[in-house]
Amino acid sequence: KTGGMQEAEDGGLLDDGVPHQLGNFFDTDEGRSEVNLDLFLWRVYDYYVQKGFVCAVVSGIANLIVTGFVILFSAFLVTYIDYPLLVDTNDIQKALLPVELKSLHPITIVFLAFFLIGWATQLLHLFSNIRDKREISLFYTQTLRISDVRLQTMEWSGIVEKLIRVPRLCIVKDQLTPLDVTNCIMRRENYLIALFNMNIVAFRLPLPFFNRYTVFTKTLEWSMDLVISSCVFKSSILSPDVLHPDKKEAVAARLRWRFRALGVLSLIFCPFVLAFLLLYLFFRYGEEIKNRPSNTLGSRQWSPLAKWKFREFNELPHAFEARMTGSEDVAEHYVTQFQSHVLTILARLGSFVLGSIVAVLIVAAIVDDDILTTSHIFHKSLLWYLGMFGTGLALLRGLIPKEGEVVNPKLNLDAVVTHTHYKPDNWVGEEGTWKVLAEFCELYEYKALVFLRELASILLAPLILIFSLGSYQVPRDIVDFFQNATTNVEGIGPMCSCADFDSGFAKHGSAAWGASRGGGCTLKSQHGKMEKSFVNFVAHNPGYRPSAQGQVILKNLHRHIQESPALALRSIDTLTASRGSSLNSTVFTDLSFTEPDRVRSSILDSPEASSLFETLSGGDLQILHQRYHESMLSSGTNTA
Repeated sequence: KTGGMQEAEDGGLLDDGVPHQLGNFFDTDEGRSEVNLDLFLWRVYDYYVQKGFVCAVVSGIANLIVTGFVILFSAFLVTYIDYPLLVDTNDIQKALLPVELKSLHPITIVFLAFFLIGWATQLLHLFSNIRDKREISLFYTQTLRISDVRLQTMEWSGIVEKLIRVPRLCIVKDQLTPLDVTNCIMRRENYLIALFNMNIVAFRLPLPFFNRYTVFTKTLEWSMDLVISSCVFKSSILSPDVLHPDKKEAVAARLRWRFRALGVLSLIFCPFVLAFLLLYLFFRYGEEIKNRPSNTLGSRQWSPLAKWKFREFNELPHAFEARMTGSEDVAEHYVTQFQSHVLTILARLGSFVLGSIVAVLIVAAIVDDDILTTSHIFHKSLLWYLGMFGTGLALLRGLIPKEGEVVNPKLNLDAVVTHTHYKPDNWVGEEGTWKVLAEFCELYEYKALVFLRELASILLAPLILIFSLGSYQVPRDIVDFFQNATTNVEGIGPMCSCADFDSGFAKHGSAAWGASRGGGCTLKSQHGKMEKSFVNFVAHNPGYRPSAQGQVILKNLHRHIQESPALALRSIDTLTASRGSSLNSTVFTDLSFTEPDRVRSSILDSPEASSLFETLSGGDLQILHQRYHESMLSSGTNTA
């Protein structure tokens, strides 16, 4: 008790039983179930992500304003401007109509009513959210002794270290671990990551001649998450019916019905959703398309499917976003390695011609600032041509690679892997082929294509929900997956066994990625997802003590560096040079790792393995892990 009070004085935890701020979540010991624990930990994490009470409230208000602005401004543009008169007179004052409710068209009234109902629902949610945030704010300040100012610069791992020391947070276990906390927060998301990793669900177009194509967008992501959350889970805990073998068909039938019902509802409301999405994209990207077309239409981004393939088990959203920061720059560098020389020549030709015309128009505007608006060619002003030619010039220049770039696809793809942690076996040794580039570009797509697919999915999503996800077999496969990929952890409840880093490697691991043994082919995580996730988790959670199964992976990785120090050193040095950074190479010169300040022996049983996390970044560790896997493949090691 004395030690707890001293910690409180030093800004630590208050050791006085269950804090009163948790009362609304844990009213009684009997009520302190996994559901309540998940809800509480998620709100603690969400408060951290939003950086405090004030930021959370301001963010909610800003979202309300954005939604309301899109609704009202769109209604104004549609109703209160006489566009034929504006075209004839070019006078916006004359084209403006009186703002009167009776001027609204019946169809506009229907759209407005639909959107305003959604806006009012969002407002009520904000009020509820403010109350919850206030409770969590008291928990942070009075129990964890963390102010909102300090929260701005704290790492999540530091908050977890304080959180797991809160007394009686879990009545089944004496103390939660960082892995327990993360599993509670990501209970549902871990299942979704495994669904995508094991290719359980395919979003195929149910159309003749197009059924071999898959379409996955944010709309389908939200739809699938909604159905699974409402049907498979109760709050955040897996429903007991899902795990009951005799109820498999009933759960599958319920999933099938909900997929189809959501598909029908999506079809009914698709005009409203399509209208709102079009308006939002126009307001959001219209200015960028005009002023920076090459950065909007000519640039690429990771597709929604790619992000789910890259996401790792027990990787919280803020950590994933931080890992992906900068990934698009190195991905773009890899893609430009395959630039067509003919296309480059034509782009240079076009940019020279358009650049010359734009230069002449700019000089003319300097001489006479009215010439751009008063002079016309083919009934279009010179100002219009300046805008069109400037946009075309920007797009063409985006197709021209930088001078003096060194062509090294393997090096550049490895630089991408430090961010994505994704490199299928069929890419190994084929980094410079057009086949790998085509597969890579399926994940790293043009933004314009992503926007068009999002718009098209408003019409296609109902078909996929009704006929593909709502088919006879897909719901059965989903239920089979949940039954086979679930384990029960004391104090935590049922969770995805792929995210169980304490004992899950025996079921889902692969010897080719350093695990001691592997599971059956139908259960094995693809592309070393579980092992990579484990290495990433240990690197970002210094307070986590891996189990014996996890120690095997770390020791195998360290043994690989000991046996091939030159290869490991060359991999890291070459990679960091490509990123324009440097790394202290002496970490590999003395493989005994005897310096005590670089050995976290209190965390890991192997000081040699623990020193890896003290010296290398997460991306460098992933490259070493990838090299270990490639050496296993080349030696013919059984991947099972």
